[in-house]
Amino acid sequence: MSESNDIFPGLIGGDRAKKLIGATLRQNHLLHNYIFEGPLGIGKFPFAVAFARSIICSNPQNGIACRQCDNCRLFDKGHHPDALIMSRDAELSVDEAREINNIVMRTPQRSDRRVVILDGIDRMNPHAGNALLKTFEEAPGGTIFILTTHRVEKLLPTILSRSLRVPFFLLPTDRLADDFARTLNLDTKTAQRAAELASGRPGWGIRFILHPKFRELHEYGQSIFKDSMLGKPLTDIFHIESLIENFMRECAEMFTDQEKISGMDCEMIARRLDGETVNFKPVNFLLELKKKGKKKEGRKEPERNLNALGFILLGGIFRNMIAKGDLQNNPARYIPYMKALLEAPRLIEKNFNKNLVIERFILSSCNKFGV
Repeated sequence: MSESNDIFPGLIGGDRAKKLIGATLRQNHLLHNYIFEGPLGIGKFPFAVAFARSIICSNPQNGIACRQCDNCRLFDKGHHPDALIMSRDAELSVDEAREINNIVMRTPQRSDRRVVILDGIDRMNPHAGNALLKTFEEAPGGTIFILTTHRVEKLLPTILSRSLRVPFFLLPTDRLADDFARTLNLDTKTAQRAAELASGRPGWGIRFILHPKFRELHEYGQSIFKDSMLGKPLTDIFHIESLIENFMRECAEMFTDQEKISGMDCEMIARRLDGETVNFKPVNFLLELKKKGKKKEGRKEPERNLNALGFILLGGIFRNMIAKGDLQNNPARYIPYMKALLEAPRLIEKNFNKNLVIERFILSSCNKFGV
């Protein structure tokens, strides 16, 4: 195992990030601002947590957090005073941005450095971005920002220009299945099913593995194509639409009825799969405006990502069915389906009505072949 992998034990994928961040930690050459960018579920947040832990650790060995010192233990319990971590499905408000500025300007209490992780920084209104901008430019020398986003185009150019961008990429299905089998001690069939559902995203695959009904969801997705999309005439459009809508709903429910697992590495998850109770809190998602006597919430983000999730998963299932030869020959026949599966999540991200997107998907993919 390479040194860069040792710095992020139990984290799948992120090969480019492991090299960049591994070199940064080993050489102790830390910059002020980092942006971890890549698709949803790719592992940006767990990598940010591991990176922050190595920065906070008082006794790192070649860049690797010891996990034994007081700083590491406080960090893993979510109680370290010099680690500010925000991760939630709401827009960052200007009041919260100002509170971050106030915290950053204080002297660190236990560590030589303060680490600020802002997960999903694209969920930040322009006023909050402008409020943080000066802090990004003039933060005290010991402050390090780690930002994550799957929509880097939403960030202010001035923030991008002052940050090191660390890209994360989708993983091939076979690579993901091998990693799941090895790190989580899964049988080959289970690992392959999870990898096919994950669509190249380790975090999504892990969520499915931890959910008792994920095999049923995988089979359901395959049946939508085999038994309906490719097996019924277009006159059954309402039946097909109902199947897809149910699939999207089940995907969303599978994600929302689980506790937050972001930041847990594969060692912890493997222990959970073996029936062990794992007492691990990667962070307190803390920033509360206590001075004003109440917590101010940002504007709630619409659940576009959960609606887009169903189409992304269907696309992954369909690609793997073609690759394994589970469908009829002549792959060119399926090009309209792939185009429609790629377009649908983008439309949902743009706030298109979910049902209209489903109908558009069915019409654009099926009508050209009269199936």
